[in-house]
Amino acid sequence: MTRIAIMIENPANRRILTETLGDRHKLLFCDGSTVELALQPDVIILDGPSHRKCAPRLKSWRQTAFPAVIPVMLIASSAAASLAAHQLWEDIEDVIHVPIQKAELLARVNNLMKLRALSLEQASRSDSLAVNNRLLEEEVCRKTAALKESFLESVYLLLKAAEYRDEETGNHIERSGHYCKYLASAVGADRNFQETIFVAGPMHDVGKIGIPDAILLKPGRLDQHEWQIMRSHCELGERLLASGTSPYLAMGVEVAGGHHEHWDGSGYPRAIAGEAIPLSARIMALADIYDALRSRRPYKQPMDHATAVALILKGDGRVLPDHFDPTILDAFRREAGTFEQIYATFS
Repeated sequence: MTRIAIMIENPANRRILTETLGDRHKLLFCDGSTVELALQPDVIILDGPSHRKCAPRLKSWRQTAFPAVIPVMLIASSAAASLAAHQLWEDIEDVIHVPIQKAELLARVNNLMKLRALSLEQASRSDSLAVNNRLLEEEVCRKTAALKESFLESVYLLLKAAEYRDEETGNHIERSGHYCKYLASAVGADRNFQETIFVAGPMHDVGKIGIPDAILLKPGRLDQHEWQIMRSHCELGERLLASGTSPYLAMGVEVAGGHHEHWDGSGYPRAIAGEAIPLSARIMALADIYDALRSRRPYKQPMDHATAVALILKGDGRVLPDHFDPTILDAFRREAGTFEQIYATFS
């Protein structure tokens, strides 16, 4: 049954409304200053005094509380009705003037009920659309996550190919992501950068797939020609990753091509210096050196943590503190213990 809130102070008008509408609708008589939304009316009928009392609250309700319109009818004198039509239209849908004609009242209330039904239908459609949009968004997120997972799996499998050529490489790849993510956090990089370098960092040596085994696995020192071939893994890695469009591959290009560049410009393959080296490559440079010092290689025995840290911070002629971004080196100095934990966890 339709619920009509009646906010009328004139006793004669209240009586007419009761006689005309009482058999067809549930009438909720209330004071304009105390009416509450808990009444859940379908239509509101009020007169001038009640309108003045509840107009601010009525406007707030209509703007925020209900997705569907609650139609309002104002009962007024002929002069007041004319004024209402010009000044109050944003608060009301209809104006009826006194003396009230029962047939006119029924017709106008019937029209307001149709407006209410239409508004409720539109609100229902909006709710349904919102639900559909939310479900669609969830499906898009699910498929995006699945696509990302598939992409990362492909990258991981590519990197695992290197593990079959060097038994240490697999663990080195896994540790590299953790080193890089931690260093990125320590120097204040945002979360997106941290997550990206966690995936891209391990791509730094992917170019070694193109290095012959005789050089890659040589137990002794490399001669000049062999060393030039070994150094080419940076540019090989760049070329291998450069055709991709993913942000992970874009950063992979940076770390592959720049992780052997030095802050002082003494690195390779381009001898660039300072902030001309991408931040991702500067982070990877330190992570790579630490892990290389800690790991067994065909040409060397592994170092313990304390020895590796001391060598990075003090230098030994081949590795120098000037090779590293000072901000990244300071972060490593403060948090070197975390590197030891990562190495132990993934060794």
